Amino acid sequence: MSNPVFYAAAGESPHREKRSRGLCRHCGVKPVNRPRRLCWGCYYTPEIKALYKPLGTHAGRRDIGRGEHPRPLPADPCPHQPGTAGKIAELIRRAEAGEGLWHPGDAVFTPPPEPAA
Repeated sequence: MSNPVFYAAAGESPHREKRSRGLCRHCGVKPVNRPRRLCWGCYYTPEIKALYKPLGTHAGRRDIGRGEHPRPLPADPCPHQPGTAGKIAELIRRAEAGEGLWHPGDAVFTPPPEPAA
């Protein structure tokens, strides 16, 4: 086991130092403890949070047709049920055309009727 006196004499701590993430990007006073390198108070103030874009690997990733610039609604609903080759082909066509993938009138899954006993 390590001797704490040795560390104190060397100017080091015997305990593991918690990695500091720095101070808040907005106020510069409080330590960072929320995403976007903001402190708690700044992160939960909508006006301040809106000033800072997300950071990191997932920043800016949005589902197709969602986000700041939603895609236009498709012209016609798709008659094919979800999971069929026709529905998948329609989704590919919509994506290539720059349309939204989903139309409110698209067909929904309807289970087959149960056999009569």
